[in-house]
Amino acid sequence: MFGKRFFDEWEEEDWIQFDNVMVYCLQKFLKNGLMEYELINVDKRAYIQNTSYEFVEYAEKYEVGKRYELHDELATYLRIKQPRFKDVSQRLFNKWVRYMMKAKGWVTKESLSTDRDFASQGSKLYMTFVKKPEKV
Repeated sequence: MFGKRFFDEWEEEDWIQFDNVMVYCLQKFLKNGLMEYELINVDKRAYIQNTSYEFVEYAEKYEVGKRYELHDELATYLRIKQPRFKDVSQRLFNKWVRYMMKAKGWVTKESLSTDRDFASQGSKLYMTFVKKPEKV
């Protein structure tokens, strides 16, 4: 079967093997019903698919317990990954951070700064990553 075009280039022996596999699967289904399976790395794959390889690579620097200001983080990311990602908005970057958190099993403590130092710039959103509590 390997190295042959699917179905078109199969010989008699290939069809026999295919039929045997299909009958085996059907027997398993009739005996056990639809079987559950463990979803492995689903969150991690979704994280990579919904962001970019460059962001995944960049986000390796994030640590649990450390405080990050997301506007500054975006500016740093754009400076490092320019020019390909110059159109990444703050909203999209924040969304990517949330995908990362889900993939790593983290949650966040968010805080909004209203210090006088930031009065001219408005409030800044800070995030501190923490490990998600285990379900009991």
